[in-house]
Amino acid sequence: MSIDISVIVPIYNVAAYLPRCLRSLAAQRVDAAVEFVLVDDGSSDESGRICDEFAAANGNARVIHKKNGGVSSARNAGLDAAQGTYTAFLDGDDFLRADALAIALDAMRRGADGVFFRYASVQDDEEVARPDAPEEIWLEGPQVHLALLEHREGLLENVFKVLRRASIGAVRFPENVRCGEDAMFLFEALRGVRRAVIPAQTLYFYRVRPGSIMRSLRPEVLDQRIFAHEEVERISRETWPETAETAQARTLFMRLYILNDMMDNPNVGDAACFRRHVRGLRRNLGALLKNRSRVWLPASRKAYALALCLCPGAARLLHKRRVRQRGKQ
Repeated sequence: MSIDISVIVPIYNVAAYLPRCLRSLAAQRVDAAVEFVLVDDGSSDESGRICDEFAAANGNARVIHKKNGGVSSARNAGLDAAQGTYTAFLDGDDFLRADALAIALDAMRRGADGVFFRYASVQDDEEVARPDAPEEIWLEGPQVHLALLEHREGLLENVFKVLRRASIGAVRFPENVRCGEDAMFLFEALRGVRRAVIPAQTLYFYRVRPGSIMRSLRPEVLDQRIFAHEEVERISRETWPETAETAQARTLFMRLYILNDMMDNPNVGDAACFRRHVRGLRRNLGALLKNRSRVWLPASRKAYALALCLCPGAARLLHKRRVRQRGKQ
């Protein structure tokens, strides 16, 4: 029997959250052949056992147990095993609304190459009710890139998406990158996407987990965040040249963002890393000041970048004062 849609779930040590994710898959109300490809990436907790029990109870689920290789490795293993005409990705600590796949599949059957879900952040197993948007949004050609580059309608690269398998082709997640791999994969796959839709409903629930800031501020992770944005900029420029300035603005904004992250968490960040990224901002200051994107680089942000380049110590003190003032409000 042919498979309509494959849902790939990379899983690593999420036993506390995985049952909610899997219940949301079992609850999907969809008139189609669906398979769930659960990739246990060498978990040391009970995640593997939970996957096996789910597969035993659901004939359309199968489990791949593999040596730990990171989330990109797990997603790639799922891609290699998936058989569906359409491919979806769901993280093992997140979950879906019961009609999510049905809504996505309907849009794909009406001509979409990709479906991007609106999401709500959650801290527990409960769905967050949000009013629907007035209507679904269809995007054509470069509009797909621009919507993701500008995070229109709250779109993020790492939130649930459904793509035609033909659009993905041989594209795979970069296994040597641990931060920004979602974006690098997605924008490569978008080369084959000409029509996409954002459904009106909030269908994806993204679990916010504590304790990630320590990992996100490691110098090698910060470097990879810049690298991933530069790769997205390159891909966007090659695919739709008219999106190049927006993609560049997004990269330049990220340079400011990671400096702010380090200033927000002075006990975590690395002083040498901070100085190095200030130098990187200085090298790109001319392009930042010339860029016309008001989404990522409004005039106030450009002025802040200039101050940070000319006198990072003073900018750091100003930032601390702003943080204290926000705390008092």
